Amino acid sequence: MEIERKWLIDPKRVNELKKRSFAHEKVEQYYLNDQNDAWVIRLKKAGSDCFITLKSKGLLSREELELHISKKDFADFIKHAKTSIKKTRYIIELSTEILCCLEMDVYDDYEFVTGEVEFDSEEEANNFVAPDFCVEDVTMDPKYKNVNLAK
Repeated sequence: MEIERKWLIDPKRVNELKKRSFAHEKVEQYYLNDQNDAWVIRLKKAGSDCFITLKSKGLLSREELELHISKKDFADFIKHAKTSIKKTRYIIELSTEILCCLEMDVYDDYEFVTGEVEFDSEEEANNFVAPDFCVEDVTMDPKYKNVNLAK
């Protein structure tokens, strides 16, 4: 189960947050089916790691099954992709006490920047107070889901 909230990030704070990040990597995501299907089939390359992921529908929480695949399989599978999205993901530590991190995504094809935090429960997600650089909660807006942003 994946439980996460997503926000738009204050554009004036993006460079500061990039400097604050303790890791970053290029991420490519390819979608093999239509977003209207019950499950989304996604191929993801993050750094040098490749995955195939099945995600159920949902906004705050959804089922997620992810498996490592070889680079060769990844290259073969993306030939069948319908859409894709590319971004750079920055990992920003929010709290050392509870080991909470925000993943900030800077997209190649969009002006806005998003940040997401994963949680262990919906209660934890709903009680989370976002940092001040998170200017709008878009968790429940399907327009900001990567599958819908993919071209």
